Amino acid sequence: AENCILFRNSPQFFSLFMIFASKNVAQYIYQELMSISDSLGHKFPHLIWTEPATEASNNRSHLIRCGRLLIPYQSDCNISNRTNDERSWMMLYIGHTTGTTTTENNCDLLSIYRILLCCPEVDPLKTVVFDPVTCDLDLSGLQVTNLLKRRSYLVERAKDAQYIGILVCTLSIKDYQCIIDRLKELLRRAKRFCITLFVGRINPAKLANLPELQLLILIACPETSLYNSRDIHIPIITPYEMECVLRSCNNIDGQYLNDDRTWTAEKCWVDFRDLLPSGRAYVPLENVTPELTESLADISLVDGHSRLISGTNSKYSMDNFRR
Repeated sequence: AENCILFRNSPQFFSLFMIFASKNVAQYIYQELMSISDSLGHKFPHLIWTEPATEASNNRSHLIRCGRLLIPYQSDCNISNRTNDERSWMMLYIGHTTGTTTTENNCDLLSIYRILLCCPEVDPLKTVVFDPVTCDLDLSGLQVTNLLKRRSYLVERAKDAQYIGILVCTLSIKDYQCIIDRLKELLRRAKRFCITLFVGRINPAKLANLPELQLLILIACPETSLYNSRDIHIPIITPYEMECVLRSCNNIDGQYLNDDRTWTAEKCWVDFRDLLPSGRAYVPLENVTPELTESLADISLVDGHSRLISGTNSKYSMDNFRR
C-alpha cells in the first residue's frame, strides 16, 4: 500500500537523500526499494542513491550535486545527461524534522531546501520526508518560496555592500585558498574593500565585533555553506551568490540576462569548487567583472538610494573604499 502512495505521481526517477546519522536506516530502505525495482522492472522509477562526494567521480553515469554523489541503481541509466528543467524526480529525505515550516533552528529542513535548490530536477511537490525516530511519513510536499525570498533579499543587500568580509569556516576542503584568491580578485575588479576572516565555527559574538562590515561571504563545506540564521545582523551569502551580484552590477543594460551568473533563484551552486577552473560552473573572471571604462549608475531595491559603479576612468579609486 505504501508503494502505491509513494509513486502515485509516476516519477521517472526516485532519489534518496539522508542525514548521514540516518545512513543505516537509509540503506535498509534502499535495499527494500531495490528488491521492488528488480521485481517490477521498467514499471518502477529509476533509483538513485546518494553519498558524500569525497572526490570527483570518473563514472559518466554519476552526478555530483550539493557535495553529494548521485549514483543510479540501474547500470544503463545515465542521470548526468538529464535536462535540469524536467522536474521529473521524486525525493525521499530521511532525517529528523520538526515540521515543514522554515525555521532557523531546523537544520534538517534547511538541508532539504539546500538539496532542492541544488537539484532542479527534483519536484518540491514530490518530496517525501521520513522521520526515522517517530516513523512519520510526510507526503504533503515542500515549498521553497520563503527560502527563495530570503536568498533574493540577501542578494539585493549584497549589491549595496562595499566593505566585505570573506568568512572562512573550513581549512580541510581542497582548494579553499583558490576560491579565496578568486573572490579577492573579483572584489578588487569591482573596487570593493574586503578582508579575510578565519573563524572556524560561526559565532555571532565574534562577528558582532565587526560592525563596519556590510556583507560576509561564507567559505564552508557544501553541507553548511547555505547559512540562514538571523542571529547575525550582517548578511551572509555563498561565493556563487556573490559572483551573481558582481555580474549583475556590471550588467545594467540587461545584455546578459540568461548567462551562468544570473541570479534566478532556481539553482544555487553551494560547493565552491564548482566555481573554480576545474569545476562544472566555472566562468572566467573577465566575464564576471569586466573592466569598466565608464561609471554606471543603479538604484538599490533595498533602500531606494542610487549607487555608483566606478569604471577605470573614474576619479574613484580603490583608496576611496578604504577607511
